[in-house]
Amino acid sequence: MNSAEGFGKSLSFGPNAAQANSASNRILNAKNSRLVKSPEKNDIIVEEGGITIELRDIRLRYPAQEAPVFDGLNMAIEKGQFAAIVGASGCGKTSIISLLERFNEPEKGQILFNGKDISEVDIYTYRKHLALVAQEPTLFQGTIRDNILLGIDSSTIADDQLHTACRDASMNDFIVSLPESYNTNIGSRGVALSGGKKQRISIARALIRNPRVLLLDEATSSLDSESERLVQMAFERAGKGRTMIAVAYRLATVQNADIFFVLGEGGKLMEKGDHMELLKKRGIDYQMCQNQALDN
Repeated sequence: MNSAEGFGKSLSFGPNAAQANSASNRILNAKNSRLVKSPEKNDIIVEEGGITIELRDIRLRYPAQEAPVFDGLNMAIEKGQFAAIVGASGCGKTSIISLLERFNEPEKGQILFNGKDISEVDIYTYRKHLALVAQEPTLFQGTIRDNILLGIDSSTIADDQLHTACRDASMNDFIVSLPESYNTNIGSRGVALSGGKKQRISIARALIRNPRVLLLDEATSSLDSESERLVQMAFERAGKGRTMIAVAYRLATVQNADIFFVLGEGGKLMEKGDHMELLKKRGIDYQMCQNQALDN
């Protein structure tokens, strides 16, 4: 067998190759979205204090599922509100974040930001208005500064802005106490940091973008009670002057939200209102609180 034949037989085009091809296409599509910008007149008109968000008659169905996740979902969040989306596992909470990030598009209905249909806005321009803090923080080999400024043009960010974002994330005092401060290397995947500190780095990374809408997807579910308390404090500071939407299973995380949306089976909106109002009704939100109290 010559070397060329050996090389040809060593190639494999199995499932891993298909996954790599799919991932490459997603990267190229994201890159292209940055190159195709709509005129400014097509952007969302924003003012200080956040964005008004409306989900109008939303239907969403994933290709592998027969039943839709949502079929006629309606929600309205006022500018500057802290909105909590709660409910049992599988009711569609994270799917709402996916729709807002435009990872998925609805089959039917509209999502409106300040009255503007987000599907009419170039996706790169649109996503400048948002920042997401996910359940599992994604950190990389490098310094604290590198990880916070990841994904933005760091040359446009002054140290004062960086420090403000970290103060709002309840992280600045810890960082400046380190011998190398913001230039401290955190190791692969942030191995040198606790879970709570990793999450607060993620919050600082989100805030440095100065988003009009901050999305939190189960952002404290993997933390211990003390870390959760510190991250909650960070959220309360982070929410000032912007609209904040938090998906949560543990109600203690979002007890200070301005409005609760309680989803039930089949993605139906079962209850909405402030937390105390819903507790008095002794409905689903009340039952969830009772069950979580028993679990603790």
